[in-house]
Amino acid sequence: MGGHYRSGRGHFNEPRNVAIYLTRRLRGDTLKAVGEVFGFNKNSTVISIIESVRREMRKYKAMRLRLEKLIETLSKSQT
Repeated sequence: MGGHYRSGRGHFNEPRNVAIYLTRRLRGDTLKAVGEVFGFNKNSTVISIIESVRREMRKYKAMRLRLEKLIETLSKSQT
């Protein structure tokens, strides 16, 4: 995979974070595998990002609805 997915420390990079969340949720990849794809060498970083997305989903209904629709669409395309 080309490109560089990191952003400034402490900055919420929604597209990257959502991609990490979906990779873990839909594919069930290990934390290590997800971290390798996105250029992180610590499982704790991946866990932190996933928790951050979960917090944002609880806080912002619009984001939660977007992600639920995306998950539904992606899940259907897998069958």
